[in-house]
Amino acid sequence: MESRHLAREGGHGASPEKGRLLLVSTLLKLACCASLCLLALVDGHMAQGLVGMLEVLVIFALTLALMGRGRLRMVAQLLNDAMVLLVVVQLAVLHFAGSYVTMVMLANVDSIEDLAGNAGPYLAAAAAAIAICLLPVAPRAPRRPLGLSLLALLLAEAAAVTAMGPGGSPLLGCASLVSQARERAAYVERLSRMSDTSSRYFRPGLDSHVSREDDLPKRPNVILIFTEGLSQEVIDDERDVMSNVRSFQGQSVSFENCYNHSFATYRGLSGQLFSGY
Repeated sequence: MESRHLAREGGHGASPEKGRLLLVSTLLKLACCASLCLLALVDGHMAQGLVGMLEVLVIFALTLALMGRGRLRMVAQLLNDAMVLLVVVQLAVLHFAGSYVTMVMLANVDSIEDLAGNAGPYLAAAAAAIAICLLPVAPRAPRRPLGLSLLALLLAEAAAVTAMGPGGSPLLGCASLVSQARERAAYVERLSRMSDTSSRYFRPGLDSHVSREDDLPKRPNVILIFTEGLSQEVIDDERDVMSNVRSFQGQSVSFENCYNHSFATYRGLSGQLFSGY
């Protein structure tokens, strides 16, 4: 009877070696999540780093609480894997893009083929992230109830979200993304039921074009310069950091109040060059 009791205390009948491996797996999974939260803090994303860390602790506390109930172990593991994967993806994107996943990013997924040249490192990083997120969590029941600890963590996260805004939460960011996707789908559905009015604005040519001067060649050498996120303040900087561009601007036709109709750079280039959407 005593040996059975000790077995249940150590890991629900699992061998000591397996119990240690599961403990290491759990700690490794938690450490990877914590590392991404610390990386967010180092990058200057205080709200995302702090709220993300609290959210990770809530996830693991909830998992351990459910693990204490034998029938819910599989549910707890799947829930942990799914939520950790979402948090890891959000924090990784935050590091490289400066924000959580947005609809703009998802809209540009069709250009993923442009990354084909560096597919190896990207696929390796994605495989490593997925493998970490799928690490099993130790199924041993906690020695003391986690209800109060889980409640305290939830209250702390709620206070942090209230103070810093919902934009700091990785999981709330995912929920917001789903809400935006539904709104966009509903908007597209409404558009599909509307009559086509594009013919009112489409023209086969330019009705108000400027006539070419007689002294200009038939095929003039026109150079268009497009830059990614370049502010006019950089060109006008007193340190003259872009002297060539400043020189080109002095000899060129500049448009100071030009607004693009699209968000992504390559879509914007098409819009500016061809007046198309």
